[in-house]
Amino acid sequence: MDDLEFHEPVEVGCIVLIESFVSRVFSTSMEILCRVEVEDMDSGEKKRVCSTAYFTFVALDRDGQKVKLPPVTPESAEEKHEYEAAERRRQVRLNRKKAIKETASKLDEIERVRTASYAGLDRIMANHVFFF
Repeated sequence: MDDLEFHEPVEVGCIVLIESFVSRVFSTSMEILCRVEVEDMDSGEKKRVCSTAYFTFVALDRDGQKVKLPPVTPESAEEKHEYEAAERRRQVRLNRKKAIKETASKLDEIERVRTASYAGLDRIMANHVFFF
């Protein structure tokens, strides 16, 4: 799941409806928009959006290799809007993934330095007697 937004709570006794559609297909992945709507049976209030989420799925064959997907053509105004916005969301996801990898790499380097420092301290302490 890429993003989840809660717009408002769902009250007990309401009917929850989940609508989803493919917002965009990239080369081997697709973004799915899921919209959670609620309908209040007691008051008769019609559907309102209470939550939205974006999911990204990668197509894989039986051997776990990525598979090229056929494109999707948006038709409605909403589909066209989501199709265009999907590219921006994809760039955000890719940038976030890159930042996480860079941070993990820096943390690994810090851990290597820390471990090497402790090993050097152990050698120093093993060769000296300390009185307190």
